[in-house]
Amino acid sequence: MRFLLFLTLIFPLSSFAQMQPYVSAVAGTYRMNDLKDMHKEMINSSIDNGLPLKATMSFPASVGCEAGADWTKGSLILGGFANYTMTKGSLQYADYSGEQTIDQKLSRYSLGLKIGRYLFSRQFSVYGKTAFTYTALDILSETQLTTGENFNYAFSYRSLGISFEPGIQWSYPWQRFTLFAHGGYQFQFSGKTYYTKDADIHLTNGNQEVHVDWSGIRVGIGIGFSL
Repeated sequence: MRFLLFLTLIFPLSSFAQMQPYVSAVAGTYRMNDLKDMHKEMINSSIDNGLPLKATMSFPASVGCEAGADWTKGSLILGGFANYTMTKGSLQYADYSGEQTIDQKLSRYSLGLKIGRYLFSRQFSVYGKTAFTYTALDILSETQLTTGENFNYAFSYRSLGISFEPGIQWSYPWQRFTLFAHGGYQFQFSGKTYYTKDADIHLTNGNQEVHVDWSGIRVGIGIGFSL
């Protein structure tokens, strides 16, 4: 039965003319509105407590990596890919008594499918990507006192979601290699952000659920090899 299922997946792709594995570097911006709002709330609360935190990093753009393969037939392109990206938020306060740092480290792993079509020539194409996403959020709090005492706390959260990215790609074939550049906008739809030690506990900001939103601009460059 498993062999028959394997054949039903492979035969449609085998009818496509060419397989092209590729790797690429992908830069992205990220909305992260809920996490940015939580930053603001933490800063306001710290001011009320007389220890005003400042945001030293607020989920900036970063460069991730992607590996995949495309199959082509005529002007149609089908593909699969795996993608990794990361970003970070950080709050900090320091005075004569010591220093406090709160880091929010985010990593996302994606596994997805791609469909595209060549336009006027083999150099330009449009595409749509959709992927299943897994996000890891690690919140690390560290307090260092000038007396030498250290206090550390760590909390880990996870989130599942899906993404969709429409875009356009330019390709330049050279012998069996293809250099390419692409750009698009990715929409991320994430579920609740749950605590790893108890999935019934969710990350909230007051009474509001905090969702990890990776939506933003994507641009990348890469290289493929025709088999």
